[in-house]
Amino acid sequence: MSWLTAERQEVADLLTAAGITGTISVPSAPRGTVAMVLPGDPYLGPGELFGERALRLDIWIIAGQGDNAALSDSLDDLIATAVTALESDEIAVESVAQPITWAPASGSSFLVTIISARVLVRPPAPTS
Repeated sequence: MSWLTAERQEVADLLTAAGITGTISVPSAPRGTVAMVLPGDPYLGPGELFGERALRLDIWIIAGQGDNAALSDSLDDLIATAVTALESDEIAVESVAQPITWAPASGSSFLVTIISARVLVRPPAPTS
């Protein structure tokens, strides 16, 4: 596993510990509430200190299926939980997008939002 994948997995594990099932891939048929920790744009940029990098992540929070009014309340709770968990681990939340309806290949529709976050990381030293 690359160090980039490992960093995304750490964030997914953090969200799982907070009560939102975290994954680093896009499930073909999401079930329940899920947080997909995906590469952001730009994925990797300069950090604040020499040797440091800014890893940007797009965290898709899926509220599940059901009544839109109930899902909207649920999504707000999930956003609050995710933001609290991220910031408690010194992960900068740069923005939270307006909720949208997402329809993966499975044909179902889900209410989602995307949290854009930034993690300052130190890539491992190259080995010879």
